[in-house]
Amino acid sequence: MRASMPGNLRDFAKYVYEVVHHYRRRIRHYEVWNEPHYRGFFRGTPEDYVRLLETAYRAAKSADPNCVIVGGGGISLDALDWAERAFTAGLLRTTFSGSSAALRGLGNSCAATVGRSRSGTPRPPFTPPVSSTL
Repeated sequence: MRASMPGNLRDFAKYVYEVVHHYRRRIRHYEVWNEPHYRGFFRGTPEDYVRLLETAYRAAKSADPNCVIVGGGGISLDALDWAERAFTAGLLRTTFSGSSAALRGLGNSCAATVGRSRSGTPRPPFTPPVSSTL
């Protein structure tokens, strides 16, 4: 079975709230969806992912104002078009706290890709992209 966009974002928000509330004293950082660009992990569009991330951020922050929401993981050579669409849809203007990037296969262009991911005007406070997978 392939992962898909949750059918009901209200239900997803409740789920996120409950998880973050339950672990609020033990876990501070949460990544919203692993490599959403990869169709085996997420069947939605980049625009869907931005809506999902915004929903998760609001729910998580209502459960624990001190939590850190990380999103956007999955920048690789085969995902640059996906990432560009997500940026255009407002990925960096959403309310998430930072981004995670899987930078496998980028070689010498790694720094250029991270620099590209910083384009746009993120809403503060914004944590610079962090590589979660090399």
